[in-house]
Amino acid sequence: MASFPSLQRDVPHPDIAGAAMIWLLSLPGLLLSVFLSVLKFRSAYRCDESLLSACQIGELFDCGRVLTSPWSTVFSVPISVYAASFYALLLGLATCVLLRPQRFLPAVRPLLLALAWAGLVVVLFLFAYAGLVLRSFCLQCSVLYALGV
Repeated sequence: MASFPSLQRDVPHPDIAGAAMIWLLSLPGLLLSVFLSVLKFRSAYRCDESLLSACQIGELFDCGRVLTSPWSTVFSVPISVYAASFYALLLGLATCVLLRPQRFLPAVRPLLLALAWAGLVVVLFLFAYAGLVLRSFCLQCSVLYALGV
């Protein structure tokens, strides 16, 4: 009886594929978080509210309302700065796994998994806060929520 070649030969290891997916989702998350941080700092220190109202589409989508809410900063730092740091960390860890999987995967895999779960909890909380308390969403923040999920 002839033996068929393994179909697993051309399939990447699931952990490597997961690291690649994290890398691909972290890059736009980092860029968008930096953009939102710039918007927040410009509105706070230059009184440039026009950029915050640029994405206002009726009552449901109002970046100005979301980005000026009390929960938009933690310890006087915009949460978009924390998001940028989070995505930069994910991007760095995923890059390490992609470049040297044998060396970094055993140590980084549990950390990436914990960060992914923590990110999901934060995203769900912020989404619920925007929807239930503010009754308004920021379009850019919604993209970050989707990337986090």
